[in-house]
Amino acid sequence: ILIIQNMILHYRKSLYNSLSKYYDVFVMHSGAPSSGDSDKYKEIIGGSFKIGPIQYQNKVLSEVRNKKYHAIIAMADLRWVCNTIAFYSRRREIKFIFWGQWLTEKPLIDKFKIYLSKKSENNILYSNQAKNEFIKKGVPKENLVVANNTIDIGERIKSYKNKKKFRIIFVGSLHERKKINILIEVFNQMLPLISNKIRLTIIG
Repeated sequence: ILIIQNMILHYRKSLYNSLSKYYDVFVMHSGAPSSGDSDKYKEIIGGSFKIGPIQYQNKVLSEVRNKKYHAIIAMADLRWVCNTIAFYSRRREIKFIFWGQWLTEKPLIDKFKIYLSKKSENNILYSNQAKNEFIKKGVPKENLVVANNTIDIGERIKSYKNKKKFRIIFVGSLHERKKINILIEVFNQMLPLISNKIRLTIIG
């Protein structure tokens, strides 16, 4: 499997390692080296350069033609133009999956995203809301899979088995669409009703 990303995010490493138990996983990106002795996936690092909003990533187009790959999972960001070109220039027998597709409310861009979603073998989305939006636009539900962003926390006690609950934790990007302000407001409203020992922790 060839996975094409802009960089390797730390919370994705456990996913790549888990996939590597069953497949030979190669992650191609333009970030800093990330794999250590305990990591099972292999890295391919190629430079990139930007022209206006367009990001060009070296090595992508030559790598997707490599006969050793049976599937390609590529970041669904149209600004990284090589991923879209790779979709059209790959060998026909290679399965192509877009990862992280979303709609932008920009008609021409969304129309092209929907077209790609219909033509690719599959699409990995971050939420059921995104899935429903694509279905409404005519993308077959068989072409859509939801895989929420997660973080590996290892072997831990199930929260419902722990009688001492004293912290609410939010883990995610500090982005307006996450509506963290609502979480903080609700927490403040709850304070008179809950123990003052309960803490809210935001990790971004």
